[in-house]
Amino acid sequence: MCVNGWNTDTWVGNVGPQSVSTIPYGFVNKSGENTIAMAVTTERDARGPE
Repeated sequence: MCVNGWNTDTWVGNVGPQSVSTIPYGFVNKSGENTIAMAVTTERDARGPE
């Protein structure tokens, strides 16, 4: 996950369940807009997330 351009978290598909992601305090702009982006990737061809 990226918060305002900073990579803040990595989830591992075979470890879990992972249901909470923490955003470090200093990465959040409290007086303006924030952008949160998530990317879903896989190590195998033609396979989605578990």
